[in-house]
This record gives sequence, structure tokens and C-alpha cells, in this order.
Amino acid sequence: MNNQAQLTSDLCIALDQTASCDNNQRLQAEGFIQQAQTQEGCLPSLLQMLMRPAEVAAISGSSGHKLEAQEVCLRAVSLLKTLINNNWNHADDPAQDGVDKENISQNQQQNPWQTTSISQNDKDFIKANIFESLDIVHAQLKDKKIAAELENILYNIAQTDFAAGHWNESVQHIQARIQMNQSEESQLVGLRALKELVRAF
Repeated sequence: MNNQAQLTSDLCIALDQTASCDNNQRLQAEGFIQQAQTQEGCLPSLLQMLMRPAEVAAISGSSGHKLEAQEVCLRAVSLLKTLINNNWNHADDPAQDGVDKENISQNQQQNPWQTTSISQNDKDFIKANIFESLDIVHAQLKDKKIAAELENILYNIAQTDFAAGHWNESVQHIQARIQMNQSEESQLVGLRALKELVRAF
């Protein structure tokens, strides 16, 4: 198992343990997640859970039980949304000149989900795979809440990257899904994504 796959597996187990009745186990899981979120690859791991729900369901938890993919994926997308909303346009990014970094540091102490700037590799992975994630959530998980969280992530990314001309390929992803020869499910994903793109302006 490579490092990325191991991180994904470990995060799956930790997210499962955040609902544990064992207070020590829950605190350990939360501590691991806070540490993991500062690593490059954390955000792609969270998104990969949504893209591979069958693999999540095959992972054994700390007590030997199989994970409940739906619940783990919901926690994963909620964490992913929080991290992206707080850090996508972080003041440590070179593009964020003139931002009061001392104030950001104070806010980070108050907000444990505000970490460091998201690496370009992680950003590229999220933007390249969020549409496929939406396809899979609609087709396999069939969970409206998870889909809504992903759509909100798309909206927040579009507010900065699409507006700045850094995500023009998102239009191609949408166009590919709303073609007449696509399934009704795929067209729905495309139309809902288009709504978030338009809403970002």
C-alpha cells in the first residue's frame, strides 16, 4: 500500500472513530485528523473516499467491523468542505499579498480547521476529480446531502479559481455531462454544477 492509499485508509478509520462511544478513542481520532489535515494529500484522500465507496466499505475498523461507507463519506465530505472553505485562498499563498498574516495566525489558533495553504498538487487533484466524484455520489451513494456538500465545494472553488481564469476546464466537464446522448443522471450532475458555477458570480 502506497503512502496516499495508507493515508486514505487511516483517515477512513479515524472518521469512523469520531462517532465512537469511547471518549479516548474519539479524542485520538480527532487528534489524528487535525494532524493529517496539514499534510499534502489529505484533501485528495477525502475526495477519493467519495470516488471509491466500495473500498471504504471493505476497510475494517478498529474493532474489526466493516465501515459504513455512507456515514464515513458524509463525514469526509463535511471535513473536505470545511478545509477548502477555510484554506483554499489562504493568506500564505503567494497570490495573497497584503493580507494581515498575524491576524490569520490568531484566527488559526481559534479555528483548528484553518491550517496552512493548500498545495497546488492538492488543488489540481480536487478540480480535476470533483465532477467525477459528483457522478459517483449520484450513481452509487445516491446521497443528496453528500451531493449538496460537493456542489457547495464546487461553488466555493469557482468563486476564486474560475473567476480568475484558473478553472476554464470546468466548463468542458459540464458540457460533457449535459449532452443529449448522456444519461438523465449525468445531465442532472452537469446542470447542478452549472448552477453553482453561475451562482459564483
